[in-house]
Amino acid sequence: MNLLNVSVLEAMPIQDEDFPPKSMFRNKFDAVAQGLIDEEFLPAEVGGYLSARRARIGRGAEIRGLLSPDQLTELSKKNGSTDVTKIADAQWLSGEITQERTPVLMGYLIRQLRIEEITPEIIARRVTGKFFEKQSDAWLVELYKFLLKQEALWRASRYRWDNDGIMRHKPFVRLEDNSHVSAFGDDGIVAVYLPQKTTKGLPCVKQSLLVDKEVREFFGLLGIRDPDLVSEVIEHVLPLYEPEEMELSEEDHADHIALILQALQVDSVDRRRILISKLQDSYFLFARNAATGEEARSQPGGVYLRKAELEIFLEGNPDACFLDERYTERD
Repeated sequence: MNLLNVSVLEAMPIQDEDFPPKSMFRNKFDAVAQGLIDEEFLPAEVGGYLSARRARIGRGAEIRGLLSPDQLTELSKKNGSTDVTKIADAQWLSGEITQERTPVLMGYLIRQLRIEEITPEIIARRVTGKFFEKQSDAWLVELYKFLLKQEALWRASRYRWDNDGIMRHKPFVRLEDNSHVSAFGDDGIVAVYLPQKTTKGLPCVKQSLLVDKEVREFFGLLGIRDPDLVSEVIEHVLPLYEPEEMELSEEDHADHIALILQALQVDSVDRRRILISKLQDSYFLFARNAATGEEARSQPGGVYLRKAELEIFLEGNPDACFLDERYTERD
């Protein structure tokens, strides 16, 4: 059986064009294909042999090293196709079979035997939060190191017609409590941070995962950073101003405004842009209705600074609001 190697497979009747339908030897071509599908004649990555029903082709040694047979089987079950390879106990086909080394055999296995080739993109599409929850810290370290070399899977879109990388919004980040979240929120803004002594209450990458230098490099390139005042405002202050949240004391509100003003002085243009975007969606300002004088919390975009000419122009307008005097009195 050990003589059944890649060279032998290449010598078999595997080129479809040499055996057209209804030709004299077509039945030999079909018999070989069925035998490879049902019987364990194909060399496996871990040694031994397997059938085409169980075989998967891994595009590159790193993919074959990343996914164990159990992980490969679980992700294979997410394939909605009805091909012959949809079966339990999946195994990697030998790495000796590649497009570069054995192009004819590779084409035969994929097109005729319908063995699936697993690519980084396929892995990215199939992994889920439940899948990540089952994996060890050690495996996640290997995943992050793998992703470091697969920028297309997690980078942000570069053009209006482009899409974000598939993994960018997958919950592959493990936090200190072992829960999993996406690195970015629905608004595209970073939603997790690197752990620091002062990060209590903030969602942070699990500290033990960052021991590896390549993992730290990956998260740095991804855009995960140390928390700052912007983080404090976004994570701890603005949630208090959701429309349904309880009323805050004057003292607490004054402290929040002071913290927001301080955070807006951040040196990073990107961080300031992120904060402004979050502030525009938040009901953190008190304003008074131009018609009734009633006080209510409002988003910045719906508030006018009180000026004499504007007061005349907007007098009696129930849809207009002026910034409350408490802010101008601080100047």
